[in-house]
Formats: sequence, C-alpha cells, structure tokens
Amino acid sequence: MADSTQPTTAVAAANPYNPYQDLDAPIKKLYYLPTSPEHLYPEKAPKPYRPFGENLVSCTGICYLSGRTAGIVHGGVRGLNAAGAGEPRRVRMSRALSSGGELGRRYSNAMGIVGLYFSVIEGWINCYRGKDGILNTGVAGFGAGVV
Repeated sequence: MADSTQPTTAVAAANPYNPYQDLDAPIKKLYYLPTSPEHLYPEKAPKPYRPFGENLVSCTGICYLSGRTAGIVHGGVRGLNAAGAGEPRRVRMSRALSSGGELGRRYSNAMGIVGLYFSVIEGWINCYRGKDGILNTGVAGFGAGVV
C-alpha cells in the first residue's frame, strides 16, 4: 500500500506544505502544492489573452461602476451646494440624493457604453493580432474615444 504523504511522479516537483507546522503536529508534510499554474479548462491555457466575453463583461462593468460612483459623488456635492442655507437637513439630504441618483444614472450609462466600445475594439484587435499587449489597449482606447 502506497503512502499518501509521499508525492507521486506527477507532483514530484511540488512544494510540500503543512498548514499545522506552527502547532508542532506529528505530520511532517501534509499537502503538495503545485508549482505550475493550474487551469480549469486545459484547452484555454495556451491562449495569450482573455476570452472576448470575459473582456466584454469586465470592461463594461468596471466602466459602469466607475461612472456610477463618479456621478453619485458629483451629484451629491452639486445637490449640497445648491441647497439654501436655511433649509432643513432632510431637504438638503433629499436634494443631494436626488441629484446624485440623476447624475449617477447619466454617468454610468455613458461610461458603460464607452467600456463596451473599448472591449469590442480590443477584442477585434486581439483576434486580428493573435496576442494581447499594450498596443492593443492603446489602440482600443483611442478607438473608443473617437467613437
């Protein structure tokens, strides 16, 4: 019967790891961690860039949330500055929240569209060139700004 604490030939180059090493447990090496990256789908491992759908969702989502945050902050400040000196606190907060919601909606939609343009252009360039790089990102940013 083989010892389960000894590495097999496939993981012989793995790093031995014991999560209980500070507790002076009698087990010397409990796990063998791999030294190379592991991929959930091995057929996607050799790709030098992110898949188009992943890039589309992440770029659009990041731009949308950035626009929403910037719009809420800008609208809230604008709403607080527009409030009169004698207005009650409830009215001032209501004005700030309404203004923040309105500008947040505008900014998030605009930035989400820019992120969508950017990710589509970058996906086309990645597909054309076959690799990812700073040139792709720069051209995609320029293209999204032009559109």
